[in-house]
Amino acid sequence: MNSINIIGRLTRDPELKFGATGTAYSRFTIAVNRKTDKDKVDFFNCVAFKKTAEIIGEYFRKGNLIGITGSLQTNEYEVNGEKKKSIDIFVENITFLEKKKITEEIENSENTNEEFPF
Repeated sequence: MNSINIIGRLTRDPELKFGATGTAYSRFTIAVNRKTDKDKVDFFNCVAFKKTAEIIGEYFRKGNLIGITGSLQTNEYEVNGEKKKSIDIFVENITFLEKKKITEEIENSENTNEEFPF
């Protein structure tokens, strides 16, 4: 069974992109404190697709706490002729863990239209 549940904070704002076929995707990294040593942090690369990617791109920002359920995937690629490997978390589900922060961000983005102040 290949399943992972992880909670961490985004290290930067996620970027929402669209592939050649129009499929939405978002790559981002989360920082996770180690259970045994709170002073150490591990960084995990994540990738989400379709509606999940759109939600992450719209509502999450650097520093937001996010819960992720997914699976691990190994990828092989070449850079300047050198073979490399990466392990990414393939995001299947997300959980909003900071309702107040995200709600405030949504409200602030809705209030940016100053054309009609009343």
